[in-house]
Order: sequence, then structure tokens, then C-alpha cells
Amino acid sequence: PEGPPLVEMNRRSSRRVDWVGYDEDEGARTLAGLLVGAGHHDIAFIGGQPSFSTTRRRLEGYRRALAEAGVEPDPRWVQLRAYSPDWGSEALGRLLALRPAPTAVCASSSELVLGLLTEARRRGLRLPSELSLVAFGKTDWYAVTDPGITTYEQPIEQVAHIAVQLLADRMAGSTADPTTVLVEGRVVERDSVAAPPTGPEPPCGAAI
Repeated sequence: PEGPPLVEMNRRSSRRVDWVGYDEDEGARTLAGLLVGAGHHDIAFIGGQPSFSTTRRRLEGYRRALAEAGVEPDPRWVQLRAYSPDWGSEALGRLLALRPAPTAVCASSSELVLGLLTEARRRGLRLPSELSLVAFGKTDWYAVTDPGITTYEQPIEQVAHIAVQLLADRMAGSTADPTTVLVEGRVVERDSVAAPPTGPEPPCGAAI
């Protein structure tokens, strides 16, 4: 491609350039699978901008996990707008107003989790007894919240190292075809997942 050497990390454009990223669809599939395994069927997904490749890949993994479990998600359970605390808070409020309301949420970033936890606390909603939560991000505070957040950790340092190596090769004159490198993350299970609440009223009943 014309112009200075370029290596993309994580989010991917349509340009033919080197790219290094995470196996995010598989990460979302595993996270949603943990919720299914705990007994949940009403599982929501809160994500960022629909135009972002990261959003699309994570959403695809979520949908694939539910399809493999024979679960047909309510389209209203997918809430996409922005990677921000404000949207995390608003999206949770939208989900809790639904009937049926989801019993679990897969959040696509730590910014969304921050807003979601703030809204849950404001409403007096208890995690995980009333709502289970899984999320994306390698974030230290996931380990010290109450409960600790089960997450798909992205190997940021490894991705950055590979990207710098590829960029150095391009700057040295490499004319090889664009390279795609997919780096696996890991799921860290903590205490934010439990069996869905029992009884006639979904978890939002006590929180509205």
C-alpha cells in the first residue's frame, strides 16, 4: 500500500496492511458459554459502536455460543452504541425494563462494565445472585470489585510486541504480503457468575 508503513492492532479496517489482534469471537463464545453452562438462557450483550470490527467479532461469538446451545436470543437483548460508562449504565437500564429481562450480561469492555456496575449499585441490584456478568478486558480492578468480574483477558503486551516487530520489518523495506496474526487471550473466572435467580419475577423486579 502507498504511504508510510502501517500495522493495525485489534480493530481492523478494510485496508490491506499487517494486522495483529485477539481471537475475540472465540473469547465472546467462551464467556457466553460460561453463562449458558451456569443455567442462563436470557443472556444480553452490551457493546460499543456497531461499525467497529471488535464489536462485530464479539457479537458474533456471543451469538454463536447461544446458537450452539439451542438458545434463540431476543433481539432486544443486544444493546450497541458506544464504549463508554454512560452507555453501559443506560444499556443496563434498558435491559432491566424488558419483560422478560435477561438474567445475565456479556459486556464488551471495561468502560461498559464501569457504567453497568454503577447503575446496578444505584438500583440495589445484587451480582451475581440477581444478575450474572462476564466481560472483556485485562483490567486490574476486575479482581478487586465485589464480586470479582469473570473476563476474557486480551494479551495487550504480546500484541504490541508483535506489531512493533512487523512495523520494524516494513520500515526496513519488507515487501511481503500483508500478515495477519491472531493472538489467543484467556478467560479468567472469578465470582460474577451464578445460576439464574428462581421465582416468578426476573431479577429486575426488585431493582426497578
